[in-house]
Amino acid sequence: GDPFTQGSGGISAAADTFQAFSTPSGNKFYFVGRSSANAVVVTDAQFNVINRLTLNAGATAATMSTDGRYLIVLANTAQIISTASDQVIGQVDVGSAPNDVAISRDGQRAFVTSQGSGRLTAIDLNSLQIIGTQQALGPVNGVTVGPNGLVYVSAVNVLYELDPRDLSIRGGAG
Repeated sequence: GDPFTQGSGGISAAADTFQAFSTPSGNKFYFVGRSSANAVVVTDAQFNVINRLTLNAGATAATMSTDGRYLIVLANTAQIISTASDQVIGQVDVGSAPNDVAISRDGQRAFVTSQGSGRLTAIDLNSLQIIGTQQALGPVNGVTVGPNGLVYVSAVNVLYELDPRDLSIRGGAG
């Protein structure tokens, strides 16, 4: 059934669910909410709940890796969830008030902006370790990876273009 239709017997995800993801095969769905209790609800393809994850805080952003191996949820830290086990397999401190996350085109890195720290953090999704930071960005609003593979970070009145290999700012900014 449709989990969003009232009275349909849909899933009992948190009322504050703000993002949903599907594995590439479509055999599982992940619903991410802003409360710490049941912050991630996992269902099978028929929307039967198969797991609920409580995190250390409510989520502020989330994304799934391009290959569907990981769900990265920002909840005070970057919580890396394996879609094979549906468990948190790593937590990475990415700075104060993480607010957005994007995945590299090759699926090997996650890029996280932290509004409170004014920085961008790169996480290697194989080792689950920080492999770089860019701290000269000021208050950051969001991050995306372009079709060209470059990382774009929006901040107050500026859009930064960064090299994904070393997080260096390309060209002029401002």
